[in-house]
Amino acid sequence: MLAKRRERLTGEAESGIIKAITIKDIQNSDTGEVISDECKKTIFNTLKAQGAAYIYDEVKVVKIPRDKEGRMELLRTNAISSPGYPKVILEINEEAFGGKTKAYMDKLIKLQKYSTANSLEEAVIHECAHAKVINGKFYSQYKAIDEELSGPFFTQPIKGRADKKSLKDLAGEISEYAQKDGLECIAESHVKLSRKEYIPEELKILHDQYIE
Repeated sequence: MLAKRRERLTGEAESGIIKAITIKDIQNSDTGEVISDECKKTIFNTLKAQGAAYIYDEVKVVKIPRDKEGRMELLRTNAISSPGYPKVILEINEEAFGGKTKAYMDKLIKLQKYSTANSLEEAVIHECAHAKVINGKFYSQYKAIDEELSGPFFTQPIKGRADKKSLKDLAGEISEYAQKDGLECIAESHVKLSRKEYIPEELKILHDQYIE
């Protein structure tokens, strides 16, 4: 994984220096100083533990609009088109985190029933899965994966299953959010697997296909 990351860093491959997101990057991104230090540290420590600090190119504190159901995204991973490999950005929603303690965020996340995440750490683990799917792929390759996992591959019956269930049907055993599309299913599966919990075998195969 780090070898793939090294290839993406122009001018650094020859020197062997691997750039990684640091706690200072997260602190510097919060120009309005609206996010608590404990939340920043939790985000950084989880990125580091997941090996994703080497995958993200940048962290931004931004305003993320609510989705059509009125839900507020806490964090978001963006792949920005650039020559060759995409630029991978972790976006932190200042409206969700502004002035909130980690204990408050943990409680907020645990109370929601939409996603499988039960803590801020697990919300970050979800995002790390998105970053890991992107890692080492050209932008066009990543978009092709996104398109495939948003289409019939995810929604049509799985070949060989007598019950005719699809990957989307099985994703419902994880969370509502996992049923959105294949990429969200992978990310939600990643959280469950981080807790060493069971997920359907077909979803484990899907997860392992895109995340090493």
